[in-house]
Amino acid sequence: MILSYLILSQEYYGDMSMSINNQLSNKLTDLYNLKKHTKINFAAFRYDNKQALFVNEYFNLFQFLHICSLNNTIPIINISSFKIETLLFLYLHGFYTGVHFKEREMDLLYDDICVDLRYMLDSIQKNELHINADNNVLSRLESLYNILGTHKEQTKNICNIISKLLDDRDLLKIIYNPLQHALIIYKQMNHLGVDSNFTKINKQNIDYPPIFFSAHNMNDIERALLLGVDYVTISPIFYDKFNKALGKEFIANIPNQLKPHIFALGGIDSDEKIELLKEYDIVGFAAIKYFLP
Repeated sequence: MILSYLILSQEYYGDMSMSINNQLSNKLTDLYNLKKHTKINFAAFRYDNKQALFVNEYFNLFQFLHICSLNNTIPIINISSFKIETLLFLYLHGFYTGVHFKEREMDLLYDDICVDLRYMLDSIQKNELHINADNNVLSRLESLYNILGTHKEQTKNICNIISKLLDDRDLLKIIYNPLQHALIIYKQMNHLGVDSNFTKINKQNIDYPPIFFSAHNMNDIERALLLGVDYVTISPIFYDKFNKALGKEFIANIPNQLKPHIFALGGIDSDEKIELLKEYDIVGFAAIKYFLP
């Protein structure tokens, strides 16, 4: 069996408005109805934001998380700015989403961000730090900072982020308030209670939400896996993207011990190409257009 990874693009989002047709929700619902024969194991909310997400953008993120939970798909966050901060607040609210790092974020891997994230999630779960209607984010952040402080060498990235948020309340409001506002609106519009379990993402028996990394050569594949990521998307496989497509030969030559961590990406737009990839024993494929309804 080969795993599948849906990567969202602008074709799904439209103008990201809360009020115009719920385009993201409609397209994803249509997609799952059309692809009943194809299990979507992972899906990425990939979005190129230049600053913290606005209310309408968070609103679409919550639509995405809800639909993933209904279809037993593991959600992945792949935004461009405030990625770790957003993940922190999602974890505090009980959204156990994975994360996808881009090639330009390799330095974060060298700074042990994979270890940081797993310590953070462990601490939130074990110490019941989830935010609900009866407590505020500041007290939860302070508690988490104190807990992580006992492992500061392993959690320096997260500790630095939390410390900055606690010191800079304006930054905290810019990132957190739109999330909180969007979540309230989403629950009201969908008649969901404050403690609705739609936030409890089915983790499909995995220990931690997965960490993905985008690579374009063998060196980056090997480095990313050594630094703690779970899966690597390697691209472009079947089409040229500013350089020559890597092609099926590249997939064939990946060492066997790495193949359980490799997702092929790029130009995978037909069942025939997916069948071809199965011959090389990689774990999965990632695609955009193949999944467009």
